[in-house]
Amino acid sequence: MAIVSFREVSKIYQGDTPAVNQVSLDVEEGEFLCLIGPSGCGKTTLLKMVNRLIEPTSGTIVVEGREVRKWDPIRLRRHIGYVIQQIGLFPHLTVEENMTYVLSIMGRPLSERRRKARELLEVVSLDASYLRRFPRELSGGERQRVGVARALASDPKIILMDEPFGALDQITKEQLQGELLRLHRSLRKTIVFVTHDLQEAMKLGTRIGVMRKGRMLQIGTPSELLFTPADPFVEEFLGTGGLLQTFRMFTAQEVMLRDLPVVVVGQSEGKDRAIQYSRDLGWDFFLLVDKEGRFVGAERVDGGSLPYSTVFPSTSFEEVLRRMFLASTSWVAVVDPSNGVLQGVVDFRFVCAHLQGYCLEKTSGKKL
Repeated sequence: MAIVSFREVSKIYQGDTPAVNQVSLDVEEGEFLCLIGPSGCGKTTLLKMVNRLIEPTSGTIVVEGREVRKWDPIRLRRHIGYVIQQIGLFPHLTVEENMTYVLSIMGRPLSERRRKARELLEVVSLDASYLRRFPRELSGGERQRVGVARALASDPKIILMDEPFGALDQITKEQLQGELLRLHRSLRKTIVFVTHDLQEAMKLGTRIGVMRKGRMLQIGTPSELLFTPADPFVEEFLGTGGLLQTFRMFTAQEVMLRDLPVVVVGQSEGKDRAIQYSRDLGWDFFLLVDKEGRFVGAERVDGGSLPYSTVFPSTSFEEVLRRMFLASTSWVAVVDPSNGVLQGVVDFRFVCAHLQGYCLEKTSGKKL
């Protein structure tokens, strides 16, 4: 169900070339839509028209079933969470007061505001010691977390985010991206997110809209944009960086082998069968587990141990490759993070075949 709809929306400033040119799209409830494109393509203008910070020249925008012109602008803005790169915290207010500012102007009682502030701190992974601090006492990443908490204060269904992590260092940015993904999965808010960072869009977006010169060239899932670009610019814009990003789209669980040659340590039963299956797979080793199924290592078919590395089912394929490289192996064992029980093996040769089949399926539209 669409929670925000654009129909032939344009924005023209004093007769100039349209900043937004006849854009139509639906934002589905609960999705994470990323808008991306070169500077000046219209993505921020499109975002700001949702909460009437900018008024459209023509076309219609519907938010939660009501055309935005029928919303009181102040009420609409209080109804929608909004996070920007500059964060915009009030320097003279504490973290608690900043987070609950909208609630205070809505007339909510102090007890409710204080309870909400503590809940929000927990949501954005900050402890109660931050409540009495002022923005100047926070790092950039901490201020941005407070900005996200403030956007969540009134429990909006929609959150608009305009390059919120653009000014942060790479490590902090990646940490906050992970936090935002966790929040989206747990809270199921609808997020419209503007970014110029392709990797960020590919990591966060359930769908991505690519804009250029005010037009929406294509909107789709990351894999749809990568493998079936609708426009030469989309193909060029995603380029190699987009293709490499496919490594982040897969997890170990999605590409691992589950039927494995396994031998329980201290038991000879089944060893001959495991060795034969290893050879059928093209392996020169088999896997060792204890009586509870916990992975303990690997042994060569002709005797002797060998190096190995382990990952969790949720580990990205990009990280899997890094672990292979560090361990000087072409495979890693996948174990349950809670108890170490063997779940599968990611083998580089089989993954290459998997990715090749995936790419062919997406480009040809035929199921392999």
